Amino acid sequence: MRTLTKGVIIFFIFFTFSLFSEENPTLAIVDTFGKGVKKTKTEIIYNYIMDKINKSGEFTIVERTMLDKALEEMELSNSLIADEETASQLGKIAGAKYILISSLTEEDDIFYLAMRVVETETAKIRNTSIKNTDNFKNVEQLTEDGIGALLELKIKPQEEKVTGTKLTGNGYFFDDSGDKGNSKITKGQYLNDRMVVEGQLGDKYEFAFIGGGIDFSEESRNKCKKAEGIQFRITGDNSYYFIKIKTSDIMDYAFYYKKFYAPLKETVIQIPFDEIHQPVWGKRVKFDRNAISGIDIATMYQPTLPVHIEVFDIKAIGKNEVNKKPNPGIITFTRFFGSDENCPGDSKYTRQYWEDTIGMRGIVTSKCPHAFLIAGIKWDDKSKTGRSKAKGIKFRIRGDGKDYRIEFLTPTTVKDYSWFKKIIKTQPQWVEVTILFEEIKQSEWGKKTTFNKNDLEGINIVTIGKPLERIYVEMADPEWIF
Repeated sequence: MRTLTKGVIIFFIFFTFSLFSEENPTLAIVDTFGKGVKKTKTEIIYNYIMDKINKSGEFTIVERTMLDKALEEMELSNSLIADEETASQLGKIAGAKYILISSLTEEDDIFYLAMRVVETETAKIRNTSIKNTDNFKNVEQLTEDGIGALLELKIKPQEEKVTGTKLTGNGYFFDDSGDKGNSKITKGQYLNDRMVVEGQLGDKYEFAFIGGGIDFSEESRNKCKKAEGIQFRITGDNSYYFIKIKTSDIMDYAFYYKKFYAPLKETVIQIPFDEIHQPVWGKRVKFDRNAISGIDIATMYQPTLPVHIEVFDIKAIGKNEVNKKPNPGIITFTRFFGSDENCPGDSKYTRQYWEDTIGMRGIVTSKCPHAFLIAGIKWDDKSKTGRSKAKGIKFRIRGDGKDYRIEFLTPTTVKDYSWFKKIIKTQPQWVEVTILFEEIKQSEWGKKTTFNKNDLEGINIVTIGKPLERIYVEMADPEWIF
């Protein structure tokens, strides 16, 4: 993961090829917004950017009078242009195809400059950059270097080559700023049909997210009409992501999607269309591959950890290419939650993860002597058939660094809550946990009995101790071990 380094501001703005597909595209440059800095510093940065781009002769910059008229029409000031929708409206009125937004923040004697380019027609982020420095004197030269890199990219464009089942189009990037979140993209790049997304998820918006997407070309849309799925290669950060298959007939964010795991090592991911599904919200619409318009790749329930994923070699795949090797170890299940309310206690959930993972956020209090919160799963009848041959169970888990108890539910064998268990420690990153049946032990209380895996119906994730204040734990992809 690349991190911000002290002592640098470089305005590397990697525009997608769609940005350079026209001669001298129109670009509006909004005043640099400042936070914790003097107005003179933001004016200096704005003038540097304007001067370097204007001298290049490669862009048609919207005149300031046109921008001011557009602002007056919208009854706004430059300082209020912070979100993509507003920037898009401003750019349309001013006659710009793209609009550049920048902000400068000073904190602990470090200057942070964030920049993003928005396409006015779609209000989508095309590229973004954030850098920092502890010496404001370096700004002009490093600005010139960054603009130079931009112009070099334009002088030497590479022609798109479409062969076979390759899917291509126009890339864009997005974050939760429209939901008043504080997640940030530090690198958004779609170059040579390879998408790179790096950033930091915040905690201001409950469902924090960042991501990138591709609006497919007409040729790629036609390929999807005959496909049975989509395949791509990824390198990631050992975390889960969503891929959303966008279709033109779904307008309420209830797109078909599937989660996938992105390890550090390059991996091939297949998304068969018969395995995607809609979320629980929104209008139910039958999936129509004839309406496929593109894809989004987005973070999934991330905590505040750095994000890095690269997606490339995106293809449409046919029925004979879909890898349908059955995995007898996969466990399908239903979810449930429990708390100490009958103790009586007042521990509470602040969020329950239950659609693509099982987990919880909450507050464990001290009203009940044995206060707790529970997130649990019970396997369905099909998955029960695998337990007789299984030696144990494995799954991925992440959390707040606290210990949690994994309880194995055998209701016929154990009737007094003295479940067989194992204590595990969570980490902020996803890690794979393997638990063999021979390792588990019964709780200290209750009648002692012999573990019977044929009676095993599910597992609980249970908090330990009290009060724990705020807790967070999440589990995914349980499988039998044979």
